[in-house]
Amino acid sequence: MYGEKGLRKSVSKTKYSGELKKSVIKYRQYNELSYRETAEYFKINNPSIIANWKRKYKQEGFERFNANEGKPIKNGDTTMSKNTDKSNEIKKLKKSKRRINRARAKK
Repeated sequence: MYGEKGLRKSVSKTKYSGELKKSVIKYRQYNELSYRETAEYFKINNPSIIANWKRKYKQEGFERFNANEGKPIKNGDTTMSKNTDKSNEIKKLKKSKRRINRARAKK
């Protein structure tokens, strides 16, 4: 479908907005199309991307789904899990313990 260009490895990762992702998922569902047919319609190289979007949208909802990939969640964000908070506390405690142990070793 994409000819020789479709066979080349992409230099940069294509970014899609959350609104576009949502539209693609809804279009596919409304028209009862396969992932391949939907990908062709929207000129998306890899149909499995749409399946991943659908799964992520179902699991995490639109707010998190719309967030930029790889961008760290800000402190105080309501979507931040409690596990992340606990792991940060544990890291701080371990760091403090190492400082104490170093101070004791110097004596």
